[in-house]
Amino acid sequence: MTEQHTHVRTFEVRAQLTKDAAMTGEWTSETTAERKFTEWIGLYARDDVVITLTVRTDGGPPVTLKRWPDAPQGGQARARLR
Repeated sequence: MTEQHTHVRTFEVRAQLTKDAAMTGEWTSETTAERKFTEWIGLYARDDVVITLTVRTDGGPPVTLKRWPDAPQGGQARARLR
């Protein structure tokens, strides 16, 4: 019989508000993290803010799932989100 390992996944939303100030939230639910990512875009989005959604599996390195803005020109990314 093979042992089944349950992977622990932690989802983090991070809003880099200024060079020195950021806020983060962590959830074990991907659905909740996705909802918070979208909410934070609505609340905090402006030209100098970067918002990311990452996942860590079993405490490993973070993997970026989503980033706002997702294009070099903030205006183009913002247009797609509206």
